[in-house]
Amino acid sequence: MEDMGNEEKEFLKLLGYRVRDFRKAHGISQERLAELAGVHPTYISNIENAKANASIGIFRRMAISLDVPLPQLIDINQAKVERDDLMMALMKIRSLSEKEQKIFLATIKGLLTGIKK
Repeated sequence: MEDMGNEEKEFLKLLGYRVRDFRKAHGISQERLAELAGVHPTYISNIENAKANASIGIFRRMAISLDVPLPQLIDINQAKVERDDLMMALMKIRSLSEKEQKIFLATIKGLLTGIKK
């Protein structure tokens, strides 16, 4: 993969983010996703870190394993929007005072606790 252009590297990176984000949202490990998709755990790690150029068949198996439609899993435009939104939110949080940041974090922790129940 050394001869890959920057555009292809960015594409694989965004696909890897999508896999990682959906995997974490489902609360499963790389090992479990690998088991469900019928691949080696190292392969999942390589996909998530843009070190492997997986076939569409592998992405289909991961999508089925994650109970996500394949088009949603590989929608890199959505991934970019979500990451851009996240970066904007982080910039706003960083601009808060220390006291405001603590209040924000306490609020988020409370929300997450409520969601997980």
